[in-house]
Amino acid sequence: MRSPDWKSALNAGANLAVIAASAAVLLAVWTNLSATRRPESAAALRPPSLRTGAKAPPMPGVDYARSERTLLLFMSAYCGNN
Repeated sequence: MRSPDWKSALNAGANLAVIAASAAVLLAVWTNLSATRRPESAAALRPPSLRTGAKAPPMPGVDYARSERTLLLFMSAYCGNN
């Protein structure tokens, strides 16, 4: 019977360890990204209730006095994910 080649076994073990560590890191990154993309509650992301003709809330960098009318568009990356 031939004795096992310890160099081959060590190489295979190292390869498996690298694969397992890479999978763990990828899983941790994916889990973190998934958690940050989902809001705690969709209500927290909704703009305040506005109706046609209502005064717009103050927004940094927007000067409403520059024009007679201002169009505000509210968009969300979470549309359809109720």
